[in-house]
Amino acid sequence: MKTVLVGLDAFDPNICESLYEQGVLPHLGKLMAQNKYRRFGVANPPQSEVSWASIATGLEPAQHGLVDFVHRNPETYNLHLSLLPTRIDWRGTHFQRPSNATTLFEMAAADGYPATALFWSGQFPAQLDSLVNSVPGLGTPDLLGRWGVGSFFSTEQESSGKIPVNRLQKKGGSYHGTLYGVQRKNGEAATMPFKVALDGQSVTLTVDQQRVQFVIGGWSPIVSVTFKVGMFVKVQALTRMTVTSVGGAVRVYALPLQLHPLKPLWPYANPRSLARTFWDECGAWLTVGWTQDTAAFNEGRISADQFQALCNDIFQQREKMFMHQLASFEEGVLGCIFDTLDRVQHMFWRDRPDVIEAWYRKLDGLIGRVLARISADTRLVIVSDHGFTDFDQKVHLNRWLQITGYQLSNIAHSEDLQPINWQQTKVYAIGLNSLYLNLQEREGQGTVAPDQKEHLLNQLTNDLESWRDEHGQRVVEKVYRSGGEPDLVIGYARGFRGSAETALGGWAETPLEPNSDQWSGDHCVDPSIVPGVLLATEGLENFPTPTYHDIPALTIGKTPDGRPIKPITVTDDPLTERLKSLGYLN
Repeated sequence: MKTVLVGLDAFDPNICESLYEQGVLPHLGKLMAQNKYRRFGVANPPQSEVSWASIATGLEPAQHGLVDFVHRNPETYNLHLSLLPTRIDWRGTHFQRPSNATTLFEMAAADGYPATALFWSGQFPAQLDSLVNSVPGLGTPDLLGRWGVGSFFSTEQESSGKIPVNRLQKKGGSYHGTLYGVQRKNGEAATMPFKVALDGQSVTLTVDQQRVQFVIGGWSPIVSVTFKVGMFVKVQALTRMTVTSVGGAVRVYALPLQLHPLKPLWPYANPRSLARTFWDECGAWLTVGWTQDTAAFNEGRISADQFQALCNDIFQQREKMFMHQLASFEEGVLGCIFDTLDRVQHMFWRDRPDVIEAWYRKLDGLIGRVLARISADTRLVIVSDHGFTDFDQKVHLNRWLQITGYQLSNIAHSEDLQPINWQQTKVYAIGLNSLYLNLQEREGQGTVAPDQKEHLLNQLTNDLESWRDEHGQRVVEKVYRSGGEPDLVIGYARGFRGSAETALGGWAETPLEPNSDQWSGDHCVDPSIVPGVLLATEGLENFPTPTYHDIPALTIGKTPDGRPIKPITVTDDPLTERLKSLGYLN
């Protein structure tokens, strides 16, 4: 068995087929012309962490346990990130793997084959006793245990959003700021000063005894920063910085402080020596799971050009690491996810089709280079976790529930579930597609009797599928029973998506709100609207209408064994900053 699995996050079949007809995807087009292409049935909901888990395991979301970006504790209604669950024991708070489901990589390794998963979702923290070689992707936190929040510095007084604003002080001919790292035992953050000096268009950055140069508007190289958190304890991190100067104001933006792969705060790569090999032979790389800093772009802290330059660098480094493994690949399964297209489409969907098309061409070039490297006995499988569509209206689902009598709160808007009157509430929404009944014997303050459940689910389904906006457009395409939790999965219609407020249990004053954000495209809608793509050099003839259920069979000739999967035990996480740092909550 010799299979290479390339994941192209958000590679949309409509765009792919259109570009194929135009003749601008020569390498993918060759496979398509040979009938080695299918539209691909994705997971429901079609969120990245849900879909990649289903692709890797062949399981329904309710089976592998990742059902939304945000999960909840039914007894307390407290929320946590599904990809960053924590547990607390006598040693403190620890991250744990988000699912105990067996992946195709683990199936192959159990059969004695080498297996490597690069930048695969849900692989953090590393399982150091696993037979699978891995470098984690989506779900890897920053140094502070969050999804990834950078730092912005300015010589001017500026308002802050998700990203904090810090003062940049001018001292002589240079500008000085401070990076804030992990907390010491006394509760204060460890710090690291830096300074930047400008000379025309040139920037000199000095931080932690390193002195690097780059141009204004460009990015520094990756720099390592060491925080002293105790007498004998030091924590290393990575970041990159960029400087802009507009109208006399000087601004500095630093990417989120990230785990150093050679000295990570939590288990990162498996085996540890794999990180050393990549570092020595491929160079430094950014480790946070949501590497492309969409929040900074969405809040105007970096420009479109800076965002695109960052995306290009991330893609090139990831390809270098993947090709390094491909060069010595002889048997087994080697998988890698390339996720930059997803972030680019989120940010440029509304008005930059040229940028998006360029990335489809870029990924076609990647596939061409992979095809040139692999031998004739290698099966190449290319898959995307979902397609893409418009995001014109934000849906405040909890507000709709209040207006229609399913939920009670006297507050016109909220960031979370706290103001809800649970004694008068039947239903609540969290995450981007999840709806839960306030069920007796399950929820801590449940009001819905078990014998009322079926009637209420039917009523909700009918009401949601009948919902129209002011122009008569459907808001919800279809409502689904999940077969477990959540009670209902909301398949939004094209152009509609759950709001950032809804994801954390909150709401705004009106059920629908026009989306004017830079983040203008999305995929967390009905799965029929955003199918993925599937291409394979061989074996696809056996799968006329493939879905994620078929990927283990197509790649390694195995299917899930059907044994029950032990759910993970999650401790309530008081760090709401971890939730609010979620990339999808722009």
